[in-house]
Amino acid sequence: MNITTIIDTPTVRAFPQTSGPKPLAEGRDLESVSRGPALDAFARTRPPAGRRGVFRCGIPLAGMILGLLGAVGTRAHFPILIHDALLGATNGMVTVTYAVGHPFELEVEPASRPERMAIMDPQGRLTNVTTALQQTVFRSETNAVAWQFRFEPSRGDSVIALDSAAEVDENAKTLYREYVKVFVHRAAQDGWANRTGQPLEVVPLTRPYGLKPAMAFSGRVMKGSAPVANTEVYFERLNERRPAPDRLPTEPLITFAVRTDDHGRFVLSFPEAGWWVVGAYVDDLGPVKHGGKEYRQEGFAGLWLKVESP
Repeated sequence: MNITTIIDTPTVRAFPQTSGPKPLAEGRDLESVSRGPALDAFARTRPPAGRRGVFRCGIPLAGMILGLLGAVGTRAHFPILIHDALLGATNGMVTVTYAVGHPFELEVEPASRPERMAIMDPQGRLTNVTTALQQTVFRSETNAVAWQFRFEPSRGDSVIALDSAAEVDENAKTLYREYVKVFVHRAAQDGWANRTGQPLEVVPLTRPYGLKPAMAFSGRVMKGSAPVANTEVYFERLNERRPAPDRLPTEPLITFAVRTDDHGRFVLSFPEAGWWVVGAYVDDLGPVKHGGKEYRQEGFAGLWLKVESP
């Protein structure tokens, strides 16, 4: 595996398969981050306690003003993890990009450097590429900080797994982290069933590439080795260009939702081509230590999928 900008990239053990969540940063405490100036344009709120919801919201300033007039709804805020690999490619470098924001509205805020980024090859071997991340801008019209790295995938199906930096809420005594992944297919169908072992994970039961609009896609939301039953799974498309505010559809036509069954399984269908995120929020991953204090850990499990044009 050829990874640009890395001089000494360590190969590490796979994320541990556990019955409960554990921090993935081996030998280190979880690190909190401050969004700083990013919050100037985003009034972000957490879901009310006990409510698993997609609305970790970002409402732009114009929306806040309209909200005073009773005209604002909430909109979905997701981690974005995509790549530029072509489905039929058999060689060549691939660029992976991480950003944060509202995919459909293409409203993107500066992304903090992830706690960890890793590549799992088709044989299940993990390479930590966090040190290879380079700061960039997510599409010129957004002018928002994002992160990228380039690598040449092995033959088969590689998984890019990301653990976001931790966000600590001292008032609520919670620590929030996002666990996201995306698959890169290269020539052979081998490895797409591999699990990363992240504390929260969307596990595909349908092959996560070669998808077309209106095809059924099934998966399973897992918390370690336990299914996350009867929870909402959200899916939303990443727009190529920012839509005009007066052309936005109503919220249920932006962020779609289904529910998992008693075994954590779900089935959905993508109405059109493009990049889509599929994900679920979990309110309580158990206690976690940070800075000598104990917090209740909350998280999001996300899977990005490319739906090909008909």
